[in-house]
Amino acid sequence: MKKSIFAALLSLCAAVLSAGGSHDAAGFTFARGGRACARIVVNPRAGQLEKMAADDLKKFLEEATGAKFEVVSEDAAERSATNTIYLGATKFAEKNGFRQSSLKDEEWVLKTVGNDLIVTGGVPVGTFYGVWALLNKLGIYVLTAEQNAVPKLPDCKIGPLDVRRTPEFVGRMIFMYDQTIQSRDRVPESMKEKLRLFNLRVGINQQETRRIVPYYIGRFYKLAARLAPLGSHSLCKFVEPAKLFKTHPEYFAMNEKGQRFSPPPPYLKAGSVCMSNPEVAKVTLESLRAMIKKDRAEKKPEDWAYIYPITTLDNMKYICKCPNCTAISREEESEAGLYLRYINTVAEAIAREYPDVLIKISAYSAARKAPKLARPAKNVLVSFPDNFTKSDPFRPLTHPINADQLREFESWKKISPRFMMSDYWNIGMKYFVPPRVEVMLDAIKPDFDFFKKNGIMAVFIENEREFVTPQPFYDLQVFLGTHLLMDLDRDVEKLIDIFLKYYYGEKAAPIMRAFLDEIREGVRKQPNRQTTLSVRRWRYWTGKFAVRNYLKLKEAAAMYPEGSPYRERIEENMISLIWLSLLHRREFAPEFKRAGIDQKALTAECKRFVERFIYRWGAKRPRKTLASYQHRWETIELDRPRPAKFKDVPEEDIRIAGAEFASPAGIMKAAVVDDPESVAGKAMRCFGPTEEYHHEGEVTLQNGLKMSPRKFCLSATSGVDKKSISMIFKDSDIPRDEKYHWYKLPGALDIAETTWFWAMCWGIQFRLSSFYVLGDGVADNNRWECWFSAKFTGPAYAPGSKKENAVWVDLVVLTRENAKVAKQ
Repeated sequence: MKKSIFAALLSLCAAVLSAGGSHDAAGFTFARGGRACARIVVNPRAGQLEKMAADDLKKFLEEATGAKFEVVSEDAAERSATNTIYLGATKFAEKNGFRQSSLKDEEWVLKTVGNDLIVTGGVPVGTFYGVWALLNKLGIYVLTAEQNAVPKLPDCKIGPLDVRRTPEFVGRMIFMYDQTIQSRDRVPESMKEKLRLFNLRVGINQQETRRIVPYYIGRFYKLAARLAPLGSHSLCKFVEPAKLFKTHPEYFAMNEKGQRFSPPPPYLKAGSVCMSNPEVAKVTLESLRAMIKKDRAEKKPEDWAYIYPITTLDNMKYICKCPNCTAISREEESEAGLYLRYINTVAEAIAREYPDVLIKISAYSAARKAPKLARPAKNVLVSFPDNFTKSDPFRPLTHPINADQLREFESWKKISPRFMMSDYWNIGMKYFVPPRVEVMLDAIKPDFDFFKKNGIMAVFIENEREFVTPQPFYDLQVFLGTHLLMDLDRDVEKLIDIFLKYYYGEKAAPIMRAFLDEIREGVRKQPNRQTTLSVRRWRYWTGKFAVRNYLKLKEAAAMYPEGSPYRERIEENMISLIWLSLLHRREFAPEFKRAGIDQKALTAECKRFVERFIYRWGAKRPRKTLASYQHRWETIELDRPRPAKFKDVPEEDIRIAGAEFASPAGIMKAAVVDDPESVAGKAMRCFGPTEEYHHEGEVTLQNGLKMSPRKFCLSATSGVDKKSISMIFKDSDIPRDEKYHWYKLPGALDIAETTWFWAMCWGIQFRLSSFYVLGDGVADNNRWECWFSAKFTGPAYAPGSKKENAVWVDLVVLTRENAKVAKQ
């Protein structure tokens, strides 16, 4: 009898559950068999971001489950047997102890209560972040602005939830340059909207460009209108050269010659102010007060800025060389002490009037070294930029190879009550020319863990996308970075697998994973430091590596039809691989030939991939991007013939560098230009900043170093070992015909992993690092002689010439010692 009663009770319970179709004591059920088992209830007075949160929850649940979900106002909702998701500032959430006003602005809550689920958070964005934390738990992710990971979940449920948390860092920004380039190239508004949604969904809370206003900017990154959106190099926003230099030159920096000078417009670089002058601090304070007053008069309190950057200008190796500034810097054993004394004067005054305001400074360039005596005031936020001229972004800051950078970090951290990090990844633009096959994935999690452990408030990542030859797996790096900035408990390898599966398609994911892991392993094994500024040749970069992975990626792409997004993304990852192979065609040609790969077909394929990538987002007018591409492409498409002088030199005994290796210094009035007189068709031309650069003798550079502009040099650096060969032209050495001639530097040099040819005080530069190779089972022979083709034009070199004084270099050639080179 007891048995039958117990069975009856079980049967009754099962019937009740079956009738409701939704109750599940073990957690929360969203759908079963493709039918919704839940509804979404919202506050009828919900704000914009809460409404968007409800829209996202409905949209992605429907896409995953195939079911239709109802969004109901709490005022109109009646209790029913259906599971309920109470979203945002609901009475149900408040009744269960989650009053929205008691939550931080970016805090979120996920809580199962019986058969219901609370998803709420602080105003304005906490609920939105809560929705995406929930969707991530269901396996739904935003991968890029164009692609999401949405698994098929006809039976969708989740275990009991009791989550209350905030993002790992108050400020989160990965500066990708996408929005800036897309605005410039005139992409459709629909694409800009996708970017705005992407940033919101992944938790980026800073604005990238004035042209695209995000849905949400975190309080940490809300800046006064004059400083927005990034607030970089802002010193002259407070002490304005355009208004003050003529009447008060003493407010501005003095150079080594005792001259006061103004930075050039737009006043972001190549200058500073005299920070020991008390009047400069007064002017800065007045400007800051005016900014704060204007900001608070024109905006609602929730939109007020509370961080005001007063940061040094770019491309400036010192602050001020006047006697007073020099004495303070000497006492502090760093110009950062001079900077801090000036800033603290302003900060202490503003703290009495606006105790909620922080002043941000940057431990950058001249202010890199922590001071001996000065300490930041309590309302000063120190931004520590990773030194991209020395730091290796491919290894964590805690890696032994970055020991010197870690010491600098720790010296600032121990004296700074408020601290943020500005980091550099493998950024694009001129730093990715020529392109490379590399990733820096394995530095992201260890760095973020370290930043969190050290109480870093915010993380700003400079990570520009290259829009001609994109960095391999660029979007994967961004995906991993954004998710870890929000939640460091995420499993890195699981995130990688999710991205590869949904971004390249399930069929190709294993091949893309193998390619990725081979690059990661090569990066890990690289023994030398690789700086963002100048990445040396990767040791794994060989002809065998290039051919093997080219064939693998071709196989992966062929798994999908032409026009498939998966295929196009795989082919985008092939661009750098092919481009670099073409640049090294003479070295790699035998491997490609053995594999039956035609060089002309390879060239056409690369061009097709690049041109499609430039128009990837529907650009209507990508003039600058196309110009950059065409300039860089010419050297590949033309397949420049070998100069006649070197016609008898065996292929293995020569390396030729033309405009594709050039890195002109704009500050020296240098540029790569078309030149019909050159056999290469292009040359690097340098005018120099002043006429003295075209005469015998030395000039004094901005950093105080004296050098002859007539010095032509090949230099190589490996660790602390620096070697070079060079020559200095006298007037009598220079032909007066204003034509190209070949010259040879005396002797030979063992080139290293960082190698440059340079002239005109570094105004002319050719990056030759990629010519360094490691022997594979044979003697490592990197010893070369250096030739260069140059002409000298203008009256300084050819009396009576009507041309402007300039030095031109079109080709740099390395040959093995004793190679058979034709006479001039």
